[in-house]
Order: sequence, then C-alpha cells, then structure tokens
Amino acid sequence: MRGADPAADLPPADPARVADLLEDAVSTTRLTSDLAPGASGGAGEETAARRRRRPWVVAVGVAAAAAAVVAVAVPVVRSLSPEPVTTTLTAEPFDPAIASCPGVARSLGYVDTAFEGRVASVDGDRVTLDVEKVYSGAPGDWVVVDAPSQDETSVALVGGFPFTAGQEVLVAASGGVVATCGASGPANSALATEYVRAFGG
Repeated sequence: MRGADPAADLPPADPARVADLLEDAVSTTRLTSDLAPGASGGAGEETAARRRRRPWVVAVGVAAAAAAVVAVAVPVVRSLSPEPVTTTLTAEPFDPAIASCPGVARSLGYVDTAFEGRVASVDGDRVTLDVEKVYSGAPGDWVVVDAPSQDETSVALVGGFPFTAGQEVLVAASGGVVATCGASGPANSALATEYVRAFGG
C-alpha cells in the first residue's frame, strides 16, 4: 500500500503548518454558518434574500396553477351544460260553434303532453312558449306552436284562443297536436283545477 502512495517519498508535513491550516478551516466554517439573514457579508445577504423571496415565489406559483385550473375547468363545465330542449306542436283550426266536444275532463284523458307556460313571443303563425310546469309528458324547456290564423285574421289561435306575449297558458297535446275543446287556453283557476284533477298537482 505504501508503495502505491504517490506522497510516500515526500517529507513529513510541518506540524505547525498543519495546525494553522486546521484553525483557518474551522474559523471559515464558523463564519459562514453564523451569517444570519440581514447580517453583513455578500454571500450571506444573498442567501438570506433568496430565503425571504421563497414564500413569494411559492405564492405566485400557486396562484398561476389555480388560474390554469380555472381556465381549463370553466370551458369543461360549460360544455357539460345541457342544451335547451324544444318541442314543436301544431294547433289545428278550431271552431267551437261546430265542434263536437266531449268536455275538458274527457279531452285531457286522451293527451300525452300537458304543461303550464308563458308566451315568450308571437311571430306571425308561430307561438313560442317558455315551459314553467309540466303536468304530463316531456315537452322540454321550450315549446313552439305552429298556429295558423283563422277566419282571415292575422291572430294565431291555439286551441281556439289568441295567445299574446307574456300571457300564462295551459296547453295539452296528443301526438304533436294541441288539444282543443277547452283543454288548452289561457291559465285560469277553472282550467288549472281540471289539470290538477287529471294529472295531479
């Protein structure tokens, strides 16, 4: 082993010189470790400054990550929102003077759709209803009623009644056709009672 040591032929180190080197090393280590944040010393001040900046760096990183999550999550939530469902019905011409009606209660017994809604708009022969309460079937969120005018007037009649914007109505239908004979019309206490009896509250 001694033969493999490249320093084997060198003279022994001076003990006094070795002691001085050890003292210098210990003093330098203590000075570096004793430097506190805010203390004098270029390296110590820089290290302390980095440590003080660390919480701000972490906070900025967390805020950026949160913003990225929100930016991704909002479109996803919007994409998962269901689209409004619209049903189209037809209102056939109705003349109560010549019609043979079995009565409201019996007419409601044949329908597959019944709801209460508000007239959102009337555009010529087309009436758009905002569904507010469903009694039977699945009319969706909106119902569009194609209601041809009668008696050479420009008024769209649904179930024999003229519908106007903002009006509350009760509408029943079977096979996509609006029920007549008083089963559909402006929402009033008498017709509402018939709906409750036929379909429950």
